[in-house]
Amino acid sequence: MGKPYFIRLLFALACLTYFCSGIQLNIVTISASSNAGSGVEPMQSAFAVAMEDMIIKYPRLYQNHTRTNLTLKENVCKDYEWTFPSNVSSWYGKGYFDRPGLTIILTSICNLVASYIGDFAREMAIPTMACATGFPDNPRYSTVISLSPGSIQNYAQALVTLMKMNNWTYISLIHDNLTGVVEAGRPVAITTMFRQVFNANLKIVNCKYFTTDSVTSSVDDLRYVMTQASQHSRLIIISTLTIPMRKLLAAAYDLNMTNGDYVFFCIYTWQVPGEAPLTWNKNDSLDAKVLAVMKSVIILTSPLTNWPRWNETGVRVNRFRERTFNTSYDEEKIYNDFAITCYGAAELISQVLDEILTEDHIPEDGKAFTYDANFSPQQLIQRVSHRTNQLTFENITFVPGSGWRVPDIILQQFNTTTNSFDVRYFSHFKYYSQYYTVAFLTGYYYSV
Repeated sequence: MGKPYFIRLLFALACLTYFCSGIQLNIVTISASSNAGSGVEPMQSAFAVAMEDMIIKYPRLYQNHTRTNLTLKENVCKDYEWTFPSNVSSWYGKGYFDRPGLTIILTSICNLVASYIGDFAREMAIPTMACATGFPDNPRYSTVISLSPGSIQNYAQALVTLMKMNNWTYISLIHDNLTGVVEAGRPVAITTMFRQVFNANLKIVNCKYFTTDSVTSSVDDLRYVMTQASQHSRLIIISTLTIPMRKLLAAAYDLNMTNGDYVFFCIYTWQVPGEAPLTWNKNDSLDAKVLAVMKSVIILTSPLTNWPRWNETGVRVNRFRERTFNTSYDEEKIYNDFAITCYGAAELISQVLDEILTEDHIPEDGKAFTYDANFSPQQLIQRVSHRTNQLTFENITFVPGSGWRVPDIILQQFNTTTNSFDVRYFSHFKYYSQYYTVAFLTGYYYSV
């Protein structure tokens, strides 16, 4: 037996017993918009760095894989929602979703158009890992595993629960149009989802809606809309970004709404580039006014991210973005909760599929197994939803039997001694939707 033949034989045996027992894996990433936090550039960069790491960590799983990046520069969550179904149809027609083997979708599409992906994935029986702003909480998306730390729907229900606990009924919501601002889709999503949840809880909540535009409106206009909102309720939600919120809080100061009779709710779902947490201190003419109003502000947000832990990987994501999209390096872009969850989406599906390969799903004949012949998205969901999933940057639990992450939502209130926000209440949701029961616990206190 010659040496070349012997080497080929060893390789063939190794292939049959280990390497060739993997799967043909097709990763399809979907992202859209120029949004600084959840748009094409940050999400494709996070997916890319995650895949680099997963290929090294799980070589057998990724020995035979393809990756297709589907992107739309249009802001489908604000101006081009109607175009999204035709894009999905076009991608399907090009064969991106029906290649041999197992197709996995990793998507960071916003929740206003996520239903199109969710319905498509269900009909095609494609396991889908969602990150960024989260899918609507609905069992109809039966092939989706969502790593979002809570959908906007959860934040709205948290406020409904808080109102019910305190026997509050009336509330006002001021929506900021933010003309010309790329991130304007964020308050649009907040206002839309809050309206839906409030409409489903009319016995608890009586909400009146007001519209303004902090970009084009004068100070008098902002004072006027604040006056109108205050005439309906002393509880006022301000649906905007944290920088323009300071203008509206300053308007409240000008109207002497700082004596404790009013409460202003800030919905701060996730930290992303350009949308840092609300602060009173910007070294500008509004500082003193905003500081005076801060004691009346309650922030609904998610638990604080461990940024030092993410920093090294965040720098890599930032560098990839710089190289690939020819952008300047900006340290602020490291602080992106969406990037962490999207990294986690790639890590979790890799972890679970590798477990399946390691256990009893390796074909005896050594052939790559196909999706239809071996398992379904529901099996993946069952596996992740009955345990704590330990990932590199966060531990994630899901509602048992579902692909929905247990949302953690905290309420922050201003500490006038330290001039910073403390966590006054902690609300840990077992889950909320029309299908599940919400558990709202209060009484926890710790400084952030």
